[in-house]
Amino acid sequence: MAREPVKHGHHREGIRRPARLVVATEHHFVRVGERVYTDLAFGHDYWKKYLEVFDEVHVLARVGCAETTRDDRLRADGPGVYFIPVPDYRGPWQLLKMWPGVFRAAMKAVRFGDCFLLRSGIICTVLWLWLVLLGRPYAREVPGETGKATLAFVGDRHPLAMPIIAGILEQLCAIQLRGAFCASYVSRSVRRRYPTSDPSGEFVFSDVQLTEDLMTTPRTIEDFRHTPMRILSVGRLEREKGHRFLIDAADQLRRDHPDGWHIRIVGPGSQLEPLRQQVRSLRLENYVEVLGPVKYGQELFGHYDWADLFVLPSLTEGMPRALIEAMARGLPAIGSRTGGIVELLSAPQLVTPGRGDLLKQAIAKRIGDTEALARFSQENYNKAVREYGMEELRRRERAFWKAMLDGPHGKKST
Repeated sequence: MAREPVKHGHHREGIRRPARLVVATEHHFVRVGERVYTDLAFGHDYWKKYLEVFDEVHVLARVGCAETTRDDRLRADGPGVYFIPVPDYRGPWQLLKMWPGVFRAAMKAVRFGDCFLLRSGIICTVLWLWLVLLGRPYAREVPGETGKATLAFVGDRHPLAMPIIAGILEQLCAIQLRGAFCASYVSRSVRRRYPTSDPSGEFVFSDVQLTEDLMTTPRTIEDFRHTPMRILSVGRLEREKGHRFLIDAADQLRRDHPDGWHIRIVGPGSQLEPLRQQVRSLRLENYVEVLGPVKYGQELFGHYDWADLFVLPSLTEGMPRALIEAMARGLPAIGSRTGGIVELLSAPQLVTPGRGDLLKQAIAKRIGDTEALARFSQENYNKAVREYGMEELRRRERAFWKAMLDGPHGKKST
């Protein structure tokens, strides 16, 4: 919960830094008693890194209520990390019904925040309107391509309206970026798409955390000499992640390769039951498991270790954390040719998004090809450790935080 404003900030290197950072995000959280929990991402460890610069972090986000929580959920609040709860609306009709509560929560955040970091979504936009109205500076974080993500999420359900809505959201994102005094991007391609008015305040880095307990070593040819070949996909089970095309690929793969492979799909999301129904309708129960959410840490890492090949069939992406984690765990991969994925994987590991037939062909090529699997394992591991290791990413993060700390009139670092 929000607390009374801190009256005196701290000093570091002679600079008075803001006491409170407000971060606006569209992610769903759940409150059980006095604690706030999250599915898979955005636990307390994620938010507490900001405490290296700020006294407190206040997360402006949708927070529902429950009497109990699941074992796979992570604690999100904690020392230094608090929540400004927004009504937990789901869809446009609930948003209209709960609009006054969303409006009041954003106004409350502006009242006592010292620095503001906006992500994508409705909550971000409402807070942005308040900040512009009151002339308050803000920073913007860009997790992906707004228009493509909107179309991938619900475009096939509203084929006439969604291109118009996606175009509006795309332009809105561009306007917000032009007004931001600094911004961070998850990939170079996203940075090119949404520039600010001052390139010196633009920073590119992923929020993946390749800790020592996550990273292992590349796989060898001997590691792949077994059957069946085990295929893993990890991520939010939402429409834009394209898991339905992986299941379509499995249906086609069964016809040409009835043995020698098995697929696991892991993650939380609204498409959990639809994907399970798709598996049942295609009678793929012996080939495909849709496991749903698992707890981050050794339980998730165990799935990486089980696998021989990681597949990410997304229709749109910013910079996928799960893929970087899999690469650091020594996994070869197949990913869609979109967004930040093309900055991670070499050309032979890329396929056209939304094409189950091409995905099936790519997987079929890897079955039994132990030399290629070992080669891509080494290649991916080297890429992850070299470009996404903790030391390098934290350096880029700190540069961004320093730009937020200095404000629009301070000296910025790139």
